[in-house]
Parts: sequence; C-alpha cells; structure tokens
Amino acid sequence: MVKQSIENRMMVQYLSKKGYSPTAIARQLGTNTQFVYRWKNRKDVGRQLGSGRPPKLDKKRIAKIEKRLTSKDRPSQRMVAQELGISQPTICRGIKKAGLRPYRQYHKPALNETQRMKRVSFAKKHKRDNWDHVLFVDEKTFELQHHPNRKNDVFYARTQAEVPPVPTLKHPAKVHVAAGVAFGGRTNLHFFEVNMTSNIYLDILRETLLPGAFSIFGNHPFKLLQDSDPKHTSKAVYKFLDDQHIDYYHKNSWPANSPDINIIENVWAMLADAINKNPPSTLRQLKKKLKDEWKNLSQDHINNAVRSIPNRLSEIIKQNGGPTNY
Repeated sequence: MVKQSIENRMMVQYLSKKGYSPTAIARQLGTNTQFVYRWKNRKDVGRQLGSGRPPKLDKKRIAKIEKRLTSKDRPSQRMVAQELGISQPTICRGIKKAGLRPYRQYHKPALNETQRMKRVSFAKKHKRDNWDHVLFVDEKTFELQHHPNRKNDVFYARTQAEVPPVPTLKHPAKVHVAAGVAFGGRTNLHFFEVNMTSNIYLDILRETLLPGAFSIFGNHPFKLLQDSDPKHTSKAVYKFLDDQHIDYYHKNSWPANSPDINIIENVWAMLADAINKNPPSTLRQLKKKLKDEWKNLSQDHINNAVRSIPNRLSEIIKQNGGPTNY
C-alpha cells in the first residue's frame, strides 16, 4: 500500500468541503476512493491513535538489548530477556532492529613474538610481489566421515532420546590430496594414501604440481609457495627445484604458522564444504567426488583470493604480525 502524504489528506478534506464527490477527488489526486472516504470527514490529518498497547521495542530498549548482547560477559538471549522483563522473541526482533547478526568464533593460530616479527618481515618484503605468477601448493586429508555443522543440524524433539545419533567411525578411511592453485588455473589433484615423505613429495612435484604449473603459466616464470613443512623443505626437494630452475619462497623467509597467507587453505575449505553437502559412503566415491567438485570450484573465487594477498599482508603489518580475518 502506498503511503499517502499529509498534503493529499488535506486536499481530500478541502475538496470535500467544496462539494467535490469522492470519485472526482480520487481522480484529481490520483488515488483511490477508499483513501478519500477514510479522510474526508476526519478532524485531523495525522496518525489516529490506536487502542492497542504501545510497542515494547522503542529506541531506548533496542539500545539496551544491543549494549547487553555486545558486552564482554556475552549473556544469552534468555538472560537478557529476564533482565529487561520482556520475552525472548522480542529480544530476537530487537537484535534484528539493532542490525546485529549471530556469528561463531573462528580459530586462529597462537603466535609467539618471534613468529609475529617474521610475519611482519615477510609482509613488508613481499607485499609488492606479482602474486598472479605464484603457485600455492599444499596437502589436505579428507576422511570418509561426514562432519555436520552443529549449528544447522538441529532436531526438534520432546526428549533427547528422540534425537537420532550421528554415526562416527573410530578409524575412518581417508585419502590425502595434494594440489596447487594460481590466478587463472589449478593443477590436478594428486591422491596418496600413505604418510607424506620428502620422496613422495618429490614424486608429486614431478607428476602433478610442476606439469600443472607449466600448463597454467606457459612460458612465463612463476614462483612456488609452500609452507615450511620439513617434507617440503628438505635438501632433496630444494636441489630438485634448483636443478629445474624453479623459483620458490625459501623456508628461511616463509613465516611459520601462517595459513592466512597461503590461499590454498581457503580453497580446501571450499572443497570440503562441497563434499559435505552430499557426503559419499565409499572411498571410491570420495575420490570421484573430490575430482568432480575440484573441477567445479569457482576460478573467480580463487582469483579473488590471490588478489587479496596484498591486503592480507597489509593487515599483518597493521596487526603487528598478529592473525588476520582471512
């Protein structure tokens, strides 16, 4: 319904006193006759006071709700409702009117002073690198077991006994996956089912990561970014990369405990979300689904993550080496 202006209400009363019919008034004002009948005999043109009780959610109460819920002791909605003498549904409406949204706390690595200083040093030194020509590589383990989102997997029941349990395996089957991502492309997935060693990592470099990098970058030079895992930084691995004339970030410069710089961590999270939407039931299905979902990942999202690296490094400098929001 279009809210009519006070001027239109005044014109309805004026034209009515002049003897115009409701139809003529409605036609002249471009409104409907229902509006004319409602206002032509009214004594005022403002809001008519209703008979209901005043709303509980005035600006002052909304401010109280916001202040309590954002305080350091983080009280529950139920506690705030009891303190203010209103119902919990009213609290929910107040939260919405205050512009608040519920968020879950995220986990960030605990960083010591040495790690912070190294992160700042890396950020300052490499902030202006050409990140479009960097291959970000890492490994990830996927288990044949669904990990539900406890916040969304809710069952409404009268007793706990009516809620079905989540079946879990003590030693679920799992597969290790290695891959690389870059601006404009990604390598194939490389599956392996034994614990990583430097020799296995060398095989992954030869068979998957470097061929994938050459496919992405062509004849353009690129740089390899890998974390400081001992399997990645062994003498054999560095010798192989040097022999192949592959540039890389050395372990002496790469800051430990810094998953917020290696954007493949974000890509693994995207892949895990896609897998958990419809979890497979066999190891063969898991591998197939990993391949399918890997191909279906949005390259635009990966490109945006790569382009966010300078902002990430600026945030590290701003936070004096502390964790960022990435």
